[in-house]
Amino acid sequence: DDAAPEAIASAEQALRLARGQRSMVREVRRVFERARAWERARDLLREEIEAATRAEAPALLRRLARIAWDELRDAALACDALEAVEASEPLRVDDRERFAAALAELGRHSESLAQREKALSEVGDLATAASWLALARDTMQLLDDPGRTREACNRALAREPHLTEALELRAGVHARLCEPARELEDVLELAELEASPVAAAAWFTRGAELARNRLGDEARAGALFRAALKRDANHLPALLGAGELALARGDWAEAERSHGLATALL
Repeated sequence: DDAAPEAIASAEQALRLARGQRSMVREVRRVFERARAWERARDLLREEIEAATRAEAPALLRRLARIAWDELRDAALACDALEAVEASEPLRVDDRERFAAALAELGRHSESLAQREKALSEVGDLATAASWLALARDTMQLLDDPGRTREACNRALAREPHLTEALELRAGVHARLCEPARELEDVLELAELEASPVAAAAWFTRGAELARNRLGDEARAGALFRAALKRDANHLPALLGAGELALARGDWAEAERSHGLATALL
């Protein structure tokens, strides 16, 4: 803006003439903000905060955090300002979102994700499944925390029960937590939702292997191998698995048939 240097110079002159008057500091700071002189606005905000009453301080600290992060990308100052707000009153959703971003910039990932979770919880039904899924993915990637990841997946799936990305992530979490029954539930849901016959067969086969190897349920495993082969008659892992089950129960004809079909695919 061509007028900005003149406005800044005039504001600086006014400040020198009325130094110490709070109302003048406030008005000059607003001039600096309109002129995008963010460092000077920041400095005056600090002065205002020092002179502010307890009731006045939170609004000024929020303004400082916005300028620090949104305009100056000063993560440390933004965090300091928002921590001071939080010490006196609850943070708003926009505060938490800004706090989360600044904390992440400083590598304080656990605190950042906690702020994101609180922001989404406070939004309530307006929080999207995609937002909860993003939180779940970041929690697993940055913290390797299966418990918190599962909770975020649950929130995503409460909004969109057939969100395959959340189901797949949660199935992996159940595997990490050694909960095969819950893992199997998610795997079978994925199998039913899958449009591709080849991919659906892979999910049913994974379910069959869970039933056989982790749950000791060979009858269910057999049914799931058959479900896999209904989707894709040439799915090699399902043919091999069905053959192994047939051998285990002494069904030599079925074992020979399944292994013969598998061998033909090699």
